[in-house]
Amino acid sequence: MTIKHKTPTETIAARFNKNAHHYEQFAKVQMEMGKRLIDRLDYIKINPNTICDLGGATGYLTRELYKKYPKAQFINLDIAENFLHIAKKKKPWRMKQTLICAAMENMPIETSSVDLIIANLSIHWSQDINKTFAQCFRILKPNGLLLCTLPGPDTLKEIRTAFAKVEPEENTQHVNKFLDMHDTGDLLLQAGFQDPVVDMQMCKANYSTIKSMLDDIRCIGANTILNQNKSGLYGKSKWRKFIKAMEDSQNLNTENLDDKRYICTYETVFATAWRPDINKSNQPQNSGNEVRIPISNIGRKQKK
Repeated sequence: MTIKHKTPTETIAARFNKNAHHYEQFAKVQMEMGKRLIDRLDYIKINPNTICDLGGATGYLTRELYKKYPKAQFINLDIAENFLHIAKKKKPWRMKQTLICAAMENMPIETSSVDLIIANLSIHWSQDINKTFAQCFRILKPNGLLLCTLPGPDTLKEIRTAFAKVEPEENTQHVNKFLDMHDTGDLLLQAGFQDPVVDMQMCKANYSTIKSMLDDIRCIGANTILNQNKSGLYGKSKWRKFIKAMEDSQNLNTENLDDKRYICTYETVFATAWRPDINKSNQPQNSGNEVRIPISNIGRKQKK
């Protein structure tokens, strides 16, 4: 008997497919970060004809973008087929939308065909973030824009700390590791993007119980641990120790149970990056009375 093990991408897709029907009910943090991401477009001069929602899930962000750019052609790319089925059902009937089920590190999208890529808390699920950023650069038109969010290293830090107290000597990972904003900026530069702007926002979500906190993660399919072969399942004894560690770390007011709130941190990295126009990037830039000339255009003085 041959047992076929799922690839990491297949595992992630299976989790999202399983939870697609109630994703929007539990993805409150994701939807709030998506709203903040779209708000940034109010300060950017861009009128895109083609927009790619990368890891677009149920299309909730695409529908918001449609209100802003009703004449645009939209692409919703996701690895979970059930997400795309829901996106199709919820699509405004006038919206021009193409649905693509594919991994973001291998996008079947034509080179230099997209004006705007928006990726809200999705790129970190890629099996190769370098390759994903390179793919984003490839499909963008010159002067095209990538606008994205990624979870930062302090995301879910309360859960990570509690697990570490229960298993101080074990190497089991229960929370994914995330890039900080400086690493994100470096990767964008390596992919060829011009002058990426990266910043961070901290969000604190409050829950009445630890179960409701973990349900928000599990019920959107975001409980897949990347790059780990060892099982992270817990027995009753360790689970009780984890709950105790969570309660001890939160400094709860145990006298009034109605005021009891468990805090979960979400650090969100926001990145804005443009694909340069190669034909113009080597030309001297004139801004008012100041002329900016790239160092690559300055040659050595020839000896006579």
